[in-house]
Amino acid sequence: MADRKKSTLDALESFSRKDLKEIDRLCGRGRKNSKPEKLVEADCMAWAKSQGWELQIYESKSVNISGVWRSGGLKAGHADAAGLLPCGTSVALEFKAIGKLSTFNKSGNERQKDFIIKRIHMNGFAVVVDSVERLKSIYMRWSEIRAVNPAEAKHYLLSMLP
Repeated sequence: MADRKKSTLDALESFSRKDLKEIDRLCGRGRKNSKPEKLVEADCMAWAKSQGWELQIYESKSVNISGVWRSGGLKAGHADAAGLLPCGTSVALEFKAIGKLSTFNKSGNERQKDFIIKRIHMNGFAVVVDSVERLKSIYMRWSEIRAVNPAEAKHYLLSMLP
């Protein structure tokens, strides 16, 4: 009888552990990574603000509203941040975790690539960055090139895509 009772208790305990893990996963608790992309985003946004850029962060993922998942309202592929430079030129920034620029080219990111490339072809400043240093260096070089030859500035940004 004791073996049967222990077996039942073990089964209940196992079920409870699995149930708690699922609840934690759904609530976003117990994550193993700390959203490294958000660290890059914060650094880049602080630098951009110091330069007088007017930027807005866009979340295109779905959100849970009262137990129902709703679309964020943005089309798939929209950049993580977009706005204007002080001169009126449009800006689109796609943030990646440090060392993860190559994820821009993975299968399924075609809309993201198209969005960035279209912005570049429309004379905007659009880049994929994994650090504020990368953003600064690309922007400074692009500004120099653009002052002399706007067409060459487009080619430069296209060459800087991962």
